[in-house]
Amino acid sequence: MVAIPITIFILTLVLLVFFSYKNSHRDVLKQTNFIREKYQGKILREKSDVDCETSTSGLKNGKYLFTKCDLIFLENALAIIVSRKIGGRKLYSILIFIENGIALGHGAIKRFNLNSFHGNVYIEFGESGFTSTNVTVQLKNLTPEEKNLINIA
Repeated sequence: MVAIPITIFILTLVLLVFFSYKNSHRDVLKQTNFIREKYQGKILREKSDVDCETSTSGLKNGKYLFTKCDLIFLENALAIIVSRKIGGRKLYSILIFIENGIALGHGAIKRFNLNSFHGNVYIEFGESGFTSTNVTVQLKNLTPEEKNLINIA
């Protein structure tokens, strides 16, 4: 008899997580389409399923902890589109747009290194505090040609 309420609770929790991702997914797709339209002709390359590592300090915000993302390389900007696989389906959760040394909506780029440890691209932005989050992103396995396309300063 205890198994039925536990099963219902777990199913409800899974559905809530799925629907929250679905709403975020829809919003990120709209933002991505807007970038593609606005910067048409300025997109240098797109790359899917990039391995990455992230860490945060300050307000712990799970949306900044991810291991996969898609990238859109623009002439003077970079779009990092965070994705997760749920049930074999790719769902987008956030979009980080970096232009002119600023991660829009997150603050100035604090540190940027095209050739950090193990050849990773290192990007740090945001503030560490009770109400804000400092984020570090390490993009892995980018080719030297792809690294040269990152012009965010």
